[in-house]
Amino acid sequence: METPKFSFFVDPAGEGAVIAEYLNKIKVKPQFALLTHAHFDHFAAAAELERQELLSKIYLPEADEECFRQATTYSLLVGKRHLQYPEHRAYFDPSLAERLAAVGLRWMAVPGHTPGSHLFYRDDLKLMFSGDTIVHNCLTPEAEPFFEDQAQLKTSLLAMNEMFPPRCLIFPGHGVLTMLVTEMNYNPKIKQLLKGTEA
Repeated sequence: METPKFSFFVDPAGEGAVIAEYLNKIKVKPQFALLTHAHFDHFAAAAELERQELLSKIYLPEADEECFRQATTYSLLVGKRHLQYPEHRAYFDPSLAERLAAVGLRWMAVPGHTPGSHLFYRDDLKLMFSGDTIVHNCLTPEAEPFFEDQAQLKTSLLAMNEMFPPRCLIFPGHGVLTMLVTEMNYNPKIKQLLKGTEA
């Protein structure tokens, strides 16, 4: 995401070399990356981007430290690939929150998919990066049940439904763009999880 003050990634996943080629082509150099959570497939490109000096640091939720440390194991088991860790990382902190707030971005803890899962929301654009807390038409990719707590996830989804506009645009951690109202009303797995909570 580009802002008037700086640019940054949310979840630098995929092939680092491909992303680097594109960034060089459009002449954008993100200063840092924000992780919605610390599963391996949400920062797999970070080390390569760091190596090519297109990324200086990743920020992750402190509650996901165990997920981060175990990411290389799950990358081998699930992704069938070796994961390289970026050298420079830090936890979310108040100074980062202030920096993001200055460009209209805020975060919200939404534990459930992982203990430290967060979303990022741009108020002026009504745009959300949900990570894997909301994925179109499902709750989480079938290969990623690790660390998931369904009770916490249910609480997080209810809080999101109360706090954000129904028609806000969601960039999920996997799959196609969607809207909050679409997922809350028509996502069969979310509806099943929230069953019995209607007023």
